[in-house]
Amino acid sequence: MRIGIMVGADGKRSTLAAVIGAVQRAEAAGFDDVWMANIFALDAIATLALAGRATRHIGLGTAVTPTYPRHPTAMAQQALTAAAAAQFHNRFYSPGNTVISVVGNVRVSDVRKDAENYLVDYKRPEPVQRARNAAENPREAARVTRSIPTNTTTIVAGFAGPGLNDPDYPAFAVLTALIGGGKSSRVFRNVRDASGLGYVVGAYTPPLARESHLLAYVEFDTNRTGPDGKKLEPAVAETMLVGTVKSVVESQPTDKEIERAKSFSIGTHALAHQRTRDRAFYLGWYELAGTGHGFDTEFPRRLAAVTRDEVVQAAKKYLNSCVVSVVQPEKR
Repeated sequence: MRIGIMVGADGKRSTLAAVIGAVQRAEAAGFDDVWMANIFALDAIATLALAGRATRHIGLGTAVTPTYPRHPTAMAQQALTAAAAAQFHNRFYSPGNTVISVVGNVRVSDVRKDAENYLVDYKRPEPVQRARNAAENPREAARVTRSIPTNTTTIVAGFAGPGLNDPDYPAFAVLTALIGGGKSSRVFRNVRDASGLGYVVGAYTPPLARESHLLAYVEFDTNRTGPDGKKLEPAVAETMLVGTVKSVVESQPTDKEIERAKSFSIGTHALAHQRTRDRAFYLGWYELAGTGHGFDTEFPRRLAAVTRDEVVQAAKKYLNSCVVSVVQPEKR
């Protein structure tokens, strides 16, 4: 036999917070179900959807819901949406998916007390995790072009790369800095300085858990003329950008380039940690990514240990094919 309890039956005094709190207390007290009628101030289905976010196992049901103001199909859709919202919340907002990262002059005991106070429903079993499909990296070159109302053309060349948990990641990070990190990088020297092409140039690899990528980019005004007096054509800029990235394979970097790229990577890492909130962010980010928060302090040492051969091998392994996207001005 299941035992339930009725909530929200006291008219205007039944605020949203009051009803959700009553449902939480009913669950804590061991009731099997909570019922709410749709005859007073709050909409029962919407309210129970929110209550489902704040509870874990108690049954939720509408006691009396008038059908004449609403079509049965609309009511069924509302109920399905409420159930789906509760399931989504329970699946993703779980202890295993949550990291609390705190940096500052605070006591651990105070942090723990506040966390337990604000996350009162987090002491619960983990939901069954679905298997993740492996990412499909591009095996062949591809190109996408879009025209929008803008004054400049931006070209981005994307190359598949390793994630944070891959042993190749430190070398790939140094490779990214060598290609497009700072004014001494190859993209800056070849594309901007030597060719006079581009307002903004560079390369970036985001710190992602599984698979990441290298994005090399250039933004320029197609109405400007290059050193030869001719207008800058997007096709020429694209060839120059992609060729500069792939040049690491044919024209292997010097020891001086490697040391500069390593110093740039380590310095960029330090600059990203100047503010307290940024330090807290990265500690939490790496914990969620599966590397553990210790990765944040260990990463500069791993960058410093990268060798020239490792960078060359990373270039040969990951810079074979790319996807190019071009965003250009609309024709007038």
